[in-house]
Amino acid sequence: TGPPPARPRARAPERQAAPSGAEAMGCGGSKEAAKSGDEGGGADAKAKDQKASDRKNAANVNKEYQAKMDFLNKVPLMKRLPKDQHPLLADAITIQEFAKG
Repeated sequence: TGPPPARPRARAPERQAAPSGAEAMGCGGSKEAAKSGDEGGGADAKAKDQKASDRKNAANVNKEYQAKMDFLNKVPLMKRLPKDQHPLLADAITIQEFAKG
């Protein structure tokens, strides 16, 4: 009998050229890239609009959260609950308004 059959060898994955500069660091959206004109003028305006929208949304969320905390402080039953538990409860509350009557 002869030697055992040769097993196929695994091929090494093909290497791709490494990205250079900002691409390698994942900084394509940095201020320097925007200044170089790669993105165009419209992207900066969209980013500012998105940032303003995010700020307004965060302000509304904060107002709603503060209203929940104020409500919890007014409820006599909740006064027995430790103060450090109020934020957890405020996160779980959903606001529901009802008509009088």
